[in-house]
Amino acid sequence: MAITRNQIRNSMAIACLAVHLCSLSVLFWLSFQVQSYDRPNQPQPELGRIHPSNNHGSLTYATDVEETGMSLLAGGMALGCLGGFIILPKRYTAKGIEHDLTQLTFKQYVLFAVVFSVYLFVVLVAGRNVVGFLISHRVVLTWV
Repeated sequence: MAITRNQIRNSMAIACLAVHLCSLSVLFWLSFQVQSYDRPNQPQPELGRIHPSNNHGSLTYATDVEETGMSLLAGGMALGCLGGFIILPKRYTAKGIEHDLTQLTFKQYVLFAVVFSVYLFVVLVAGRNVVGFLISHRVVLTWV
């Protein structure tokens, strides 16, 4: 059975959605770590806590590493969402926009789970090294 162009695009859109949701999950987890109650509510330049993080009025300060990590995750989340939306094959009808991912197959669920797991593994294992490399080259991202 030949694989069609729409099947490839659907698979790519599912992979982008997995990256988006994984980035969102880890970003929430990391944000809660930064927003925990043991973080200072005043900047502490001697400890490197200079980046304000506001969560509904609760202001804490993050380090360069925490801020860069959260910014990279926010970028992955945005790219996953945007990529999935752009790649997903759409049909424009009088009722609105229709797409093929209303009823997922078992293979598509497996693809989502595999991409989510691999991306999570990469973020958890290599994420600190990537952030450390950026910080060592004086690149601090502040997007969140």
